[in-house]
Amino acid sequence: MKFSPRVMGVLAASLVGASSQLGAQQVRFAGATYGCFYDAPATTCTPTNTASDFFLTFTQGTFDALTSPSGFLGLGGTTNNLGSMALTSSSATYTGKFLLEVLFSLPTLTPSSAVYTAALLGDVYQGSGGVNISFSSPQTFAFNGPDYTGTFTLSVNNIAINPNNSPQVVSGFITTSVAPEPGTTALFATGLMGLIPMVRMKRRKLG
Repeated sequence: MKFSPRVMGVLAASLVGASSQLGAQQVRFAGATYGCFYDAPATTCTPTNTASDFFLTFTQGTFDALTSPSGFLGLGGTTNNLGSMALTSSSATYTGKFLLEVLFSLPTLTPSSAVYTAALLGDVYQGSGGVNISFSSPQTFAFNGPDYTGTFTLSVNNIAINPNNSPQVVSGFITTSVAPEPGTTALFATGLMGLIPMVRMKRRKLG
């Protein structure tokens, strides 16, 4: 069966439009952060919702937001962030580690009581009149939703803070790569098949 160029254009436009809608799946992320400081010879610590190291203090942050259609979510506002750091004095020597733990309540896992846990390690060191924290590489996780599957990557920005600043928000971002579930793909294909009778009718009218 052959279709005229105009009819094929109708089918192609429908295909592109449907594909773009599948690729524009937004994902909701929600969670809270915990943190702790430690120095050698310790090799780890237990994160809590507040933590301190001399005059440097971490306070928990929370977030609950949708990614953009392109799969990006910035974390660092007044209501959606990864916590905050405050430094009241630089009269101590800061050399150690800061462990930032991020617990995601969304997207959900199976069983629903399970959560994604990201643990990003930061190097704490003296800065120019204050303290710097340089975080480790981003972490990537696989996830599943009711109509999609994919991966998301959490990155945390480095921090530079001094006593003259107000508390510094711990910021970062999430990027996602989403694909439709097989069931959704089947529905998509069924929808395209449903276009064929419409195209035939269009062809008759054009003929």
